[in-house]
Amino acid sequence: MSTNLQMVITDLDGTLLDSQNRLSAINRQTLEELGNRQIIRVVATGRSRFAARRVLDEDSPMDYLIFSSGIGILKWPAQKLLFEQSLQAEQVELLMTTLIRMRCDFMVHQPLPDNHCFAYYQTENACSDFCRRLQHYHEFAVELGDSPAGFGNASQFVIIAEAAKGVLLFERLHALLPEFNVIRTTSPLDQRSVWVEIFPKAVSKPDAAKWLAQQHQLPASKVLAVGNDYNDLHLLQWAGRSYVVGNAPAEMQQDFDVVASHDAHGFTEAVRHCLQGL
Repeated sequence: MSTNLQMVITDLDGTLLDSQNRLSAINRQTLEELGNRQIIRVVATGRSRFAARRVLDEDSPMDYLIFSSGIGILKWPAQKLLFEQSLQAEQVELLMTTLIRMRCDFMVHQPLPDNHCFAYYQTENACSDFCRRLQHYHEFAVELGDSPAGFGNASQFVIIAEAAKGVLLFERLHALLPEFNVIRTTSPLDQRSVWVEIFPKAVSKPDAAKWLAQQHQLPASKVLAVGNDYNDLHLLQWAGRSYVVGNAPAEMQQDFDVVASHDAHGFTEAVRHCLQGL
């Protein structure tokens, strides 16, 4: 990076947080140091706002939260919603019809502010990770049934499948649904299964990051991004400087600079490397 670092964007689970979903004292100190340097701190997560609040508190040293992979952006700690998007009712009906016809196990989430609530469609062959997520959030879940009509707007779809099947399903849906943003991520629950998530076309971590950077009149060259999984790929490609932590998939480690794992404070190592490089 040839110019001063002015924004740091980090993934949450598997990157900033350790394997116990905790923010280590070292990573917290690094975030505080960035704030003291007037460097903007952004957490970008696939978690909903509700789920993010389970692991982040109002005292977490950060400036913005990009949640649900870009469905919304919060100013932190004020919790002010700055930006939001949704799938329109006709798009939701089309996606439901397609996924039911394909016999996919999926969840469709309500629009903001209630996008932690969802309806689910479950076949007799649903994988254990689908059942695990359903159990984890059972108080927010209702069964969809076979009729896609009348749901209304939604924030996103989550399709869950076992690893090999999930990769093939992602490739098929990505080709079949070019008018949507279809992304792949590794399950944060069992670290093996594949989650295929469907969003409005303009919703993604890099799109949200670009929006924030524009608000602060910053080019990508002044942004550092740190991630750990496939849903971080385009964010890492956009930022001026990027790192993956040591627990990232091997193929991603071939394409980006690698730091320590999330359990060994890889986020802090990435920030220090970047600042020393300047």
